Amino acid sequence: MNEYKLYQVKKVASFIDFINEIEKYGEAVAFKEANRDYTYFQFCDDVRRIASYMSCHHGSYIQIDISNSRMFAVVFFATIISGNIVVLLDDTEISEMGLPENCVKIREDVFDFVHKHEFFDDSKIPMTRVSVIAGSSGTTGHKKGVMLSQRNLLTDMVGGMELYEYERGAVYVNILPYTHLFGIVADLLGPLYSGGTICVLENKLRFFEELRYYKPTNLNLPPILVDAIYNMLKKTKDFENTTGGKLKKILCAGARLNDAVNDEFEYYGLRAFSAYGLTECSPCVTMNRDKYFKKGSVGLPLSCCAVSIEDGEVVVEGSNVMLGYYNEYKTTENTIINNRIYTGDLGYIDDDGFLFLIGRKNNLIVFEDGTKLIPELIEKKLNQVASVMESLVEPIMLDNRTKIRITVVCEKHIYRQNIFDCLEQLDVLAKVEEIIFREDELEKNVLGKIIRNKKLPVYFKE
Repeated sequence: MNEYKLYQVKKVASFIDFINEIEKYGEAVAFKEANRDYTYFQFCDDVRRIASYMSCHHGSYIQIDISNSRMFAVVFFATIISGNIVVLLDDTEISEMGLPENCVKIREDVFDFVHKHEFFDDSKIPMTRVSVIAGSSGTTGHKKGVMLSQRNLLTDMVGGMELYEYERGAVYVNILPYTHLFGIVADLLGPLYSGGTICVLENKLRFFEELRYYKPTNLNLPPILVDAIYNMLKKTKDFENTTGGKLKKILCAGARLNDAVNDEFEYYGLRAFSAYGLTECSPCVTMNRDKYFKKGSVGLPLSCCAVSIEDGEVVVEGSNVMLGYYNEYKTTENTIINNRIYTGDLGYIDDDGFLFLIGRKNNLIVFEDGTKLIPELIEKKLNQVASVMESLVEPIMLDNRTKIRITVVCEKHIYRQNIFDCLEQLDVLAKVEEIIFREDELEKNVLGKIIRNKKLPVYFKE
């Protein structure tokens, strides 16, 4: 196995150390929003000011009722530094998970009545205690509250920076919601710690207009927006009018990128990096990087964790692994065994240490004769058929027998025989009960993952 040299990143022990460290960037622009620039000096001062006020809530659960902005970032840091717990959940999720219903909501008006900050002592706040509760992805099963510490988040941030090589002065357009952990770590912590500038997206419906205006060098995106850039470039062949002309790197998480994407991007000197992670791992586990890159792979493990395969399942151990699920002790015990988290993802590691994903353990379809089918592998092949945009393979029960139903999102005039030929080549056609052709896209979560049926449909022949 090859050894890979890591980019040097100074480790940081706590969020207050983080603020003290980035203050050195001084008058450099930390945030651009609404035609206004906010320097690192201003940002750090605001964090300390709001933290001193929030210290009176010490130990409280805090909901940040603010949209993506500099203000959200300030309150996020201030909450943790003041010894409180950030709850990245909505009211319904809080109720379902049994969190205290009297969570303190912090809104933008906190900036209007807090005018100065007093010294406060954060030295008694353990770096390993709960600082953030985030929601699991919820693509399968019910959403759970993932408990994370400062140590979890900061070691994962450093590990990601070592692979992605965040650059000082890089310009980011913030797309990902700060209510999700990928947005927090990739679109907030990494850019700030490296001295970058975060441009706050004002209107997601004007995505390409915003790119042309801000001219980002780096983007962190869900797969659906990477595909949007790819499709626009294929259509127009106009890199500057599509991206702003300065884009160098895209970090993508949520699903593996199609190899054709990077083939197209390389022509423009642009590279899209696939990353893999889960909220339970703060969230990043592996990442491709510029010098060490393999198509089809989700990259190498971060320095903060070790990745192994057990019975085909991806297992992670390290300082980025969550403390547990809120109010779900049994589920925690079944997920974290001997300080190792069983992810539920299926994959393999090659001789060079690169991780390749092939599907979800929970999605595995087992037939009565004992044979098993990984739906994601069938979907991958179907998506390569001409005129197919995406597909979904699901189990159904028909007369007490397991069959599969396939949904194909495709162009109106697709040659359907190609679908049948593909399934026949994969030797699964006999197990197919129904194929649905549709033009509208499948339902997805905020990170672009297809939401699969949580219940097994039961079909009976008449």
